[in-house]
Amino acid sequence: MQYLPFIISLISGGLAGAVVNYFITWQKQRIDSSLRIIDYYFSIYSEIGQTKRILQTPSTLTATEEQIRVRKVGDWFELVASLCKKKLVDTHVLAQVALFSEMSVFRTLVEGTFNQSDALLDAHKWWPELYFANLKRLGD
Repeated sequence: MQYLPFIISLISGGLAGAVVNYFITWQKQRIDSSLRIIDYYFSIYSEIGQTKRILQTPSTLTATEEQIRVRKVGDWFELVASLCKKKLVDTHVLAQVALFSEMSVFRTLVEGTFNQSDALLDAHKWWPELYFANLKRLGD
């Protein structure tokens, strides 16, 4: 019985260590995922710019190629918004590269096409996380 306190402290210390290890690993994975998102964001930055130019002139949305380009960028933004909502990425890291403001501009441009073209009228169905996300809050 004299060894009981020693055994209990050994077990509880191991458990506490495992919990600390879990949280450190979880945070590291979130940061790694965020850095991969940032890397991809920079690799498609010019494509995002082209998409924004397309959205500024909705008459170009009649071309299937242009619609596909917009859908591709919107799908990627939707994925990022979903990962943020599930807290699988570090939103503070993503906010540092102005990703959320870029997503917000994209969403505003998509909404601006509604009166001039029906190509993106179902955007809120395609991208529910992006469309309904509070992008300003995500970056806080």
